[in-house]
Amino acid sequence: MNPLNWTAQPFLTFYLQVATLALVLIAVLRWRIGRGRTGDAAGLDVVQIAWLAGGPKRAADTALVGLLEYGAVVRNQHRAG
Repeated sequence: MNPLNWTAQPFLTFYLQVATLALVLIAVLRWRIGRGRTGDAAGLDVVQIAWLAGGPKRAADTALVGLLEYGAVVRNQHRAG
């Protein structure tokens, strides 16, 4: 009763039934979890948004700018040489 030993007609019938069932299951699961829904960034801070927008480098740049604006870090104004 191995499906791989079946002739073409019974195997293709079984295959199409399983594929149809899988596609229906995927559609139902996507609908149940709200696949088309878009999220909002209301619960995220600026560093998290920067991470999502550009990865770790952009998040680090954003954190540094935040520290500069807050006054926790001071930029050195004089140049050597």
